[in-house]
Amino acid sequence: MASNAIPVRVGDQVAAGEVLVRLDCRDYVLARSQAAARLDSLGERIALAEKRLQRAETLAAKKTLSEETSSWLSQASANAFPPTLPAPFMRP
Repeated sequence: MASNAIPVRVGDQVAAGEVLVRLDCRDYVLARSQAAARLDSLGERIALAEKRLQRAETLAAKKTLSEETSSWLSQASANAFPPTLPAPFMRP
């Protein structure tokens, strides 16, 4: 496992383009990938919920929706709020 490294010290002469610091960012890359996957999953869930809501609204307009589903639809519409995605890590 690679780690952070500083191959030069204060006062060292360095050439243009020489590496001054090497950072191990694998944990952050993994966290970003996981967050992107969760975001994709949430986006798919939202799209499915929107399709179901649209279908339920269509059925309600045609009066072919059960009373229980109609009640759920009213409650879901009243409780609608923007979805949130928590950060996959804690701030220091």
